[in-house]
Amino acid sequence: MIVLFEDEGYKELRPISEMNAVSTIILGAFSQEKRIERAFKEKPALLLREYLVKKYSELGYDVKPIADEKTIFINSRLIITSEADSILSMGEGEAFLKRGRVIAACLPKKNANEAIENYSPEKINEILLKNSVKRREIEANTIEHPWDVISKGLKLLKEDLMGISKSRVPDEVKIIGHNNVFLDEEAEIQGPVTIDTREGPVLIEKAEIESFSYLAGPLIVKKGSKIFSGARVDSSYIGEVTRVGGEVSSSFIMPFSNKRHFGFLGHSYVCSWTNIGAGAVTSNLKNTYGEIRKKTSSGVLPTGMEKLGSFFGQHSKISIGTMLLSATYVGTASHAVGFISEDIPPFVIYRSHEVADELEISSAIRTYERMASRRNVEPSKGEIEALKALFDMTSEERVKFLKSKPGGGFEPP
Repeated sequence: MIVLFEDEGYKELRPISEMNAVSTIILGAFSQEKRIERAFKEKPALLLREYLVKKYSELGYDVKPIADEKTIFINSRLIITSEADSILSMGEGEAFLKRGRVIAACLPKKNANEAIENYSPEKINEILLKNSVKRREIEANTIEHPWDVISKGLKLLKEDLMGISKSRVPDEVKIIGHNNVFLDEEAEIQGPVTIDTREGPVLIEKAEIESFSYLAGPLIVKKGSKIFSGARVDSSYIGEVTRVGGEVSSSFIMPFSNKRHFGFLGHSYVCSWTNIGAGAVTSNLKNTYGEIRKKTSSGVLPTGMEKLGSFFGQHSKISIGTMLLSATYVGTASHAVGFISEDIPPFVIYRSHEVADELEISSAIRTYERMASRRNVEPSKGEIEALKALFDMTSEERVKFLKSKPGGGFEPP
């Protein structure tokens, strides 16, 4: 049995991880959970923060596992590569570590069930270490910060798509380059469309591509999505039932999000149910062309990236004409208006350095329900409960943030 667990490292992946299990974060063309399933030929169970359990249970994941044999615990932040065979052959009581944090551990049935029953992200490392008699430090590839999801995800995107087969391409589609293009039989391509494969393959599922679009690989457009006329999209993951227009480069857009109009999104990660208004722009390059550094609670950290955009939490709303500086993030359900040069916590209406207010949880839920209706989707009870829990959990952080802001008295209808 294989169990994917979250440790305290999920906190460093905000805002992506605020409403999402680390195991379901998309890197490249696949989620972490799907990579484990492909590597081990077995669908893993998940150990999650308590407030996410109902949400993922509704989605069909095994979130309350019971071990009936020896169990291999794998850290959700591990990008599985050459470790698969070593992990699969681990003996009971053996653990692989990276700088003292458990990457994988194998426990007998009894100890495995005790670890599952007593699980929390804060305690799991201690629990697994206590049950490990043989420990070994390894050089593991893990995601530590949000920008890893971009830099490592872009590298994986090309690798993941290199194996796609070649399909028939309509005459109204112009192909540049020699990498493969796969168009689903039910994809609606309204030519003329240009597909550039010089930098990587392009995979288009049952999606709609309007005329005069330019698509460049490595690129995947998932089913139910729509690329609007005149769009330029390159090196990106476009999730299910999204709407994309304008310019999108080297970005990951999760299902049910909307970037319909002109504007620029570059080297960014957009969580589900986000709306990015017309003319919104992310900065992804410093004027000096130097490395982008990120201010965090533990100090200013180098990202190792010359290009890095923004991170948009689940249900965030970006108003028309909004501009975001490199490496900024917008928290879950927050509204960003104007010029954004600092991180915005969850459930905040932000209109500048001087003006911000708390967003009422009822407004966040109401907006989600409206957006779900527009996508012909039934709102998830688990999603709503997770929103309520996160609202309470981040209350203190929000109070501290808003202390320096006088508030503008603005509330969305």
